[in-house]
Amino acid sequence: MYLILLLWLIAPISIIFGIGFFWGYMRKKYDSIFFPVISHLLADLGIMLIYFKYFGQ
Repeated sequence: MYLILLLWLIAPISIIFGIGFFWGYMRKKYDSIFFPVISHLLADLGIMLIYFKYFGQ
């Protein structure tokens, strides 16, 4: 039981950390904030579409 709970806590944190690390890497690699902003916008749009599909009218 505690192992499953621990995995439910660690998995999202690890994914968010990895994505943030990736955005930071791309920011440094291209010396521009354009890529991280656009990809963050698309990620947020995906989250909103999922929300509206399952929790919308």
